[in-house]
Amino acid sequence: MPRPIFFLSDFGTKDWYVASVKSKIISISPNSYIVDVTHEIEPFNILQGAFVLYNLSKDLSSESVILGVVDPGVGTSRRGIVIETSKGNYYVGPDNGLLYPASSSEGISRAFHILESGDESKTFHARDLFAPVSALLSYGEIPANLREISPEELKKLEIPDAVISEKTCVAKILHSDRFGNLITNVRDWSLETEEEVELLTSKGEKLVVRFLETYGEARDREIIILRGSSGFLEISIKEGNAREITGLVPGEEVVLRRRKK
Repeated sequence: MPRPIFFLSDFGTKDWYVASVKSKIISISPNSYIVDVTHEIEPFNILQGAFVLYNLSKDLSSESVILGVVDPGVGTSRRGIVIETSKGNYYVGPDNGLLYPASSSEGISRAFHILESGDESKTFHARDLFAPVSALLSYGEIPANLREISPEELKKLEIPDAVISEKTCVAKILHSDRFGNLITNVRDWSLETEEEVELLTSKGEKLVVRFLETYGEARDREIIILRGSSGFLEISIKEGNAREITGLVPGEEVVLRRRKK
């Protein structure tokens, strides 16, 4: 039974790119089980892709292959890599930091440079380089075109920490999910239920929001803050789209300020 392959990209579903990658995997490994993580990462947003993979890694079983492709440097001198973790998973993709937060959270045991043959497309390494490697790894086979490197050589990317004081928190929006919830990098700021917080955007707009524990506690169309399932604070609207209403997008900075104490 092959290992499952979890596939993330910024390809979207308008074009044939995702299907081409899957077709290449299946041509090598017909019984591979491919799980789509998402293909809606914002184009070229490596940090967002890394954040999604980091959150996925908490729920991954051991002995999986994770194929991640957000690769604005495709065809350049950036390396293709495989990272093996102490959890028994293999991460496959470009060496641009995309795979680092998730793999390092599991513990990196070995790293490999994927050697190119020269026949690959300069613009589609996901299909020509990463898919074949992922297919072989799913069967526990170490491909012949892997050269072991030191984990210290890997491009490192860290999920940025929020800047937190007792009354103020400077946060960054890292992801917007299907429902328009804006997920920030705030983990450790403690708020009381129904505590009011001023939310200041990079455009100078100010909103007063409440911290609640569930979406259902909010009033209709009320903008709130709550702690999502990943443990990070998120800006949300009950049965509405916070991204559309606020105009905030991944990459933006916001300031949260307590209204009491």
